[in-house]
Amino acid sequence: MTSLARRGSMTRQGTFRGSRREEAAQGTVVIDIGSSWTRVGIVGDASIRLCVATPRELRGLMHRSRDESAIACELYPLLTMCACTVPELLSSEKPPLVLTNASQNPHFTKLLLRWTYANCGRPPSTINTQLAAMTSYGASHGVVLDVGWFSSRACTVVGGVIAQESVFVSSIGWSSVIDNCRDQFMKRNECFQNGQMDAGFLDEKLVSDFVVAYGVVAPDNDHYLITQDGSYDLQLKAVLVHAIPARALEVLFDSPDDEALTLPKLLSLILRQSKAHYPTNVFLSGGPTLAPNFSLRLAKELNKFGFSDLTLSSKSTPAGAILAPVFGGLAAQVAFS
Repeated sequence: MTSLARRGSMTRQGTFRGSRREEAAQGTVVIDIGSSWTRVGIVGDASIRLCVATPRELRGLMHRSRDESAIACELYPLLTMCACTVPELLSSEKPPLVLTNASQNPHFTKLLLRWTYANCGRPPSTINTQLAAMTSYGASHGVVLDVGWFSSRACTVVGGVIAQESVFVSSIGWSSVIDNCRDQFMKRNECFQNGQMDAGFLDEKLVSDFVVAYGVVAPDNDHYLITQDGSYDLQLKAVLVHAIPARALEVLFDSPDDEALTLPKLLSLILRQSKAHYPTNVFLSGGPTLAPNFSLRLAKELNKFGFSDLTLSSKSTPAGAILAPVFGGLAAQVAFS
């Protein structure tokens, strides 16, 4: 795959200017149905048109359910609401763009694309969120760490192609931990907007309340479990799934239990593997609710696990070059010196 760097000039801020792909995407409606948030935006707009909590019933189905009737009952009303709120979804002449990832439930993806095609009259396009995050830097190889509320993933990209995706999946049954965390964030965000809380306190609390819930993900022929000691074959070129015990991230960092496989430990294992095989850059990305201090804290914790040569430069970059005006937020590039 040709690097985006060959098609657009890269500025010091890490964004692209004059990219034909970015210009062609102007006015495209982007749909992102995530585990915690559902967002709809238009490329070229300065703000997200719609950002609502993904219904709890849908979150329980979108990850591993094969019952398409049940998925459709929860998904279609949400999409209808999106279309009513953002009428451009149906009226735009350009095909909508749907954000996906390799670990997404294929039954959910099929129904999402089917509804979009049937109601918009145009076959939708799809884009891998993690790959877009890396190529927005003009790079064709590296590791993307995508930190989310419900799950996090690390993608190893070689030559512009995802060679491996490791997914840290939360449990459907214990998702109330995530619900509580999100509710607390929304309450604090409201207090912050009302002037009742300073930004520094908001960031620190958000870091300490970031939670990865635990659960069991049934492996099949397309999924390989990472063992408790973190060993796996880098050449598997398949989605790797691991369940992480539910604790606040601050507790995970400071836990004296050597047997507990924490998020930084697991990420460091992946980074070590990638560094051993390829000259690697690491790109950290997250949604608009990711606290600015989180990237600094994560880099600090990775240093504790043997990455003393990590350097961090924070900058405002898009999650993907063509999505910059829609889902652009804080992103940090962590490079090996």
